Amino acid sequence: MVIKSVLKYLVEEINNFYSTIPNGLQEPFAVLGNVGRLEGSTNTANAGLQKQVIFTLVNISEETTLRNNPHYIAYGDSMVKRNPTIYLNLYLLVSCPDDSYEEGLNKISKVVSFFQRKYVFTADSTSLLYPSSEVGRIILDLHTLSFEQLNHLW
Repeated sequence: MVIKSVLKYLVEEINNFYSTIPNGLQEPFAVLGNVGRLEGSTNTANAGLQKQVIFTLVNISEETTLRNNPHYIAYGDSMVKRNPTIYLNLYLLVSCPDDSYEEGLNKISKVVSFFQRKYVFTADSTSLLYPSSEVGRIILDLHTLSFEQLNHLW
């Protein structure tokens, strides 16, 4: 549930930003969807994705460098066992299957520009509903794949 709310939050953030700029868009700038299901799809739900930026979750991994938190905490005179905090890396693919290749590149450039300006999200730094109290910070980094990894992804 937390992963879904974080991804929806990021899409809302970028949609909120681009809805304040007069650009004549009737539909949202970005959506959360599976770009792998677009090609050859006759599904009417996927038909509207052709002109939008699509955020697709392609991988999840645990951030093991932050894993060494204590499993017990002092609570008064006793020790209480707690589940350690899990830090996750969510890998998002940003794509735009627009009919015009140049327009698709333009939209992806806008996404990169947006996340260069604002790449750390906290409950205090937003006017939107933050995903959950369980989410401390959302930090976005650009992740580059090798050509071999790109080939396997597509």
